Amino acid sequence: IAKAAWMQTIEKDQGPFDETVLEILGLEARAHGEKGYDSECAQFVFANARGNHEVALYAQCWWRVSERLAGPFGTRR
Repeated sequence: IAKAAWMQTIEKDQGPFDETVLEILGLEARAHGEKGYDSECAQFVFANARGNHEVALYAQCWWRVSERLAGPFGTRR
């Protein structure tokens, strides 16, 4: 809920929501003895130094990390 107050994020509240999904997947991975999520994609949630949002970089990071944490799309562990 606290992330709902984040300002200047990609797609308004979508970035904070997506980060929460990765955090939950990370907790699940840790519970199974695997590496969790270390917020590596969060850097792309906020605007860069020029004020631009890098949505494509965030999406690429999100898919890469979500597959590492939960398995490929359609074959979740």
